Amino acid sequence: MYGDRALRRSWDDLAAAFTAEHPQIDVEVEHSRTPEAAAEKLRQQIATGDAPDVFVAGNDQLAGLAAADQVQPVDQLLEQRGIEFGDNYQRLGLEAFSAEQALQCMPYDVSPMVVFYHPGLVPFRRLTEPGEDPVTPETGWTWDQFAKAARLMSHDGVKGAYVAPELTTLMALVRSAGEDIVDDPREATTLTLSDDGTRAALEEILTVVRDKRLTPTRRELERLLAG
Repeated sequence: MYGDRALRRSWDDLAAAFTAEHPQIDVEVEHSRTPEAAAEKLRQQIATGDAPDVFVAGNDQLAGLAAADQVQPVDQLLEQRGIEFGDNYQRLGLEAFSAEQALQCMPYDVSPMVVFYHPGLVPFRRLTEPGEDPVTPETGWTWDQFAKAARLMSHDGVKGAYVAPELTTLMALVRSAGEDIVDDPREATTLTLSDDGTRAALEEILTVVRDKRLTPTRRELERLLAG
């Protein structure tokens, strides 16, 4: 496994609890500090025929591991032991860990995308015009409210918004508008950025991200990061 000291302690506790319940089995927890170090260690162990019985790997490694027949499907193993997994996970989540119509591994964690904000720097009461419904972290906001907030916060050399020019970022915004950037979210074969609905959503997003009064330019970002 890999991770920080607290995560390692949790895996050590899990191994100790398993051995206490199954005293005939000793579990040795091998730890790497980073995912990259763990992946390299796993590659070397597999190459020398000394692969671990259970290991932690990122979802992006699954396709290569399954194609090289380096993992054993677990769905039948779980069913034989009476472990119910179908109803406890979303179908789309299980499909992400499947190949060849078999569950190749089990998800053990989630990595949600979260946003942190400084309440002293983000005065929500000032992000709407007088008389409008207030914006709060609990209620969320529409794109129109976000765009208006960016304009209200952009003054005295301060830029009120920045949207990273990446597909993952655009995908979230386009999907929130009811469209998508791929033809099939489960088995994508092509981008749909030229479709009418997607283009309309992107044009709405670009009214903010291309406005130099509201969002920093690449040169401004480089200067901020360098300084």
